[in-house]
Amino acid sequence: MISDRNLAMLAARLQIPLVVSNILDGEEILDEAMHYSLHEYISNLPPDSALLALALSARAIAARFERCSVSMKVLARESDRILTAYGSLWIQNARDQRVDQQAVMEVLDGVAQDLESLGELLDLNESFLRPVRADAAALCEILYVQALSQAAIADDLLRGADEQAGDDAFAPEMASGSNVIPFPIYRAEVMPLRSA
Repeated sequence: MISDRNLAMLAARLQIPLVVSNILDGEEILDEAMHYSLHEYISNLPPDSALLALALSARAIAARFERCSVSMKVLARESDRILTAYGSLWIQNARDQRVDQQAVMEVLDGVAQDLESLGELLDLNESFLRPVRADAAALCEILYVQALSQAAIADDLLRGADEQAGDDAFAPEMASGSNVIPFPIYRAEVMPLRSA
C-alpha cells in the first residue's frame, strides 16, 4: 500500500485530484471553463500520469460517497489497487531514482486495461450520482471520457513500442521528474489548471 505522504505528493504533482477535491468541497465551481480545463489538462498528461491522476480523483469521489453505494466501494478499492501498482514506480522516477527498465515495461502492459476498467467504474458511478449530486456526476463523466481516451493512446503507444522492440534504435527514454512509463515520442506540455 502506498503511504498517505506519497499519495499527497502525487496529488500535488498531478493537480487534478486537488481540483476535484476542491469542487467536491465547494471551494471551486465546475462551470464551463473548469469543465474544459479539466479535459484539456488530463488529455495533455502521459497515460501513466493520467491513470494516477484519475485514480486519485476517483478515490476522492468514492471517499465522499462510499456509504451510498456498493459500486462506490468497488471504485475506491480499484483506485487503491491502481495507486499501489503504479504509484511507487512513478514516485521513484519523479525523484530521479534508478528504475528497472524491465519492471517498467512489465507495468506498461496493464496501463490501457486499467484505464478502461477505471473508466467503466466511473461511468457506472456517474449514473448513480446523477440524481444525488450533479457536480460529482459531471466529474465522473469527465474522468470517464478521459480514461477511455487515455486507454486508446496507451494502447497505440504500446503497439508502436512492440513493433519497434526488435529495432536497436528504439531506446525508451524515461522523462525524469514527470512520468515513470517510458512511452516513446510522447511528451506533453501541461498547462496551468485554473479557470480565468
